[in-house]
Amino acid sequence: MSGPSLTRRASWRTVAGNDLAGIAELAEMCGESPSTICNWAKRYASFPAPLAVLAAGRIYSRAEVRKWLGWPDE
Repeated sequence: MSGPSLTRRASWRTVAGNDLAGIAELAEMCGESPSTICNWAKRYASFPAPLAVLAAGRIYSRAEVRKWLGWPDE
């Protein structure tokens, strides 16, 4: 059994625990639905690559998504 394939590979880096977010957390942060976040990840090649892909789903950096959205740093 193989895991989900990604067209973009995440690079290894160290991030703060509070920077990690799944689709649900990103949706809440952005005020959008989880399906909208999934669509962004599929449609836009510039959307940040996940930091990890777990059985629970893809894990992203909140900071990278905020930057992609053009939002100021927290």
